[in-house]
This record gives sequence, structure tokens and C-alpha cells, in this order.
Amino acid sequence: MDPRPAHQGDRAAGSGQNSHWLRIDVTAHPGSAMVRLCLAGELDRMTAEQLQQLVIQVLDGEAPATLELDAADLSFLDSSGIRSLLACRRSAEASGSRLVVTNPARIPYQVLEITGLLEHFAVAPDAARAVTAGGPRRNLERPTSTTPPNLQQLVEQAEQIRQAAGATRERARAISRAYPPWPGR
Repeated sequence: MDPRPAHQGDRAAGSGQNSHWLRIDVTAHPGSAMVRLCLAGELDRMTAEQLQQLVIQVLDGEAPATLELDAADLSFLDSSGIRSLLACRRSAEASGSRLVVTNPARIPYQVLEITGLLEHFAVAPDAARAVTAGGPRRNLERPTSTTPPNLQQLVEQAEQIRQAAGATRERARAISRAYPPWPGR
């Protein structure tokens, strides 16, 4: 594979708005046993196939030992995105590669955590903290000691989760408005 970064994807076709897009930058170094795909945007039903096709392309021929999906700039992950990640993992395993997700942004991290998939993608439990520490995303602090969190910390975490869920609901409503139901539904 070419060592220079490659770019895959841009704004998805659709309603003319920029609500569904996924950018994937591919980086591979000669002699390296790893290929990195840097994901930016939304991994949902409109973009899931794009990721799967690129992973298949990367694995075609001499597959890398490790395929890294850097999710630092992934702003949204829904059930279609989860299904896509699992399909990518199956493809990687079938090719003898190991797929890992690194640097997940807060919302994708929470989705993977809630669904119990952090371990499936070798995501470190404190990965979200590392991503959010240097950027505008807010961190959901986890206690680093065995001391239980105080009530105020729990209330703050619950509020952050509530706000993230509200944003997800608003996106779902916008999608529903942009894409009318299919006939027969």
C-alpha cells in the first residue's frame, strides 16, 4: 500500500445538507504491519457501507497485522455504524488481521461502552479521557481510585449523557424529516 495518506469519501449525497458524511484518511508505511484509517464525521446507515468497502480494499492482498480505526473525529455512531464496525472486524479476522478502535470521541465511546463492545475493539477503558483532554469535547470523568464517586459527579455525568441523548434524538428527527418513510411501512 502507498505510504502517503489517501482520502476516501466526502459529503454523502442526499438532501443537499451536510448531515451525513464520513471522511476516511488511510495511512500505511512501508514495512509497517499496521494500516491506520482516520475516521471523521458520522458512521451511520448512510455511511456504513463506505467504511466496509474501504476495509475490504485495505485487506485485499497482503493484509496488515493490525488495522487501526482512529475514531478521534468520529462525531456520531448509531446501530448501523456498530453493525459496520462488527462486519469490518469479521473481515479483518478472516484476513488474519486484528482490528482495533483507537482514540474514540466521547459519543462513539459511550455507544461502544453501553453496548459492551469496548473489549471487542480493544478500546482502553480510559481512551475517551485521552481524546477529550486536549480538545473541546467534554470528558466524562471516571474515578481512578476505588473510592465511589460523589453524588455531584454522578449528577454531572447524568446531565452530560442526557444532553448527548437529546442531540441524538434531534438528529434522528432531522433524518426522519429529510427521508420520508418507504412505501408499505
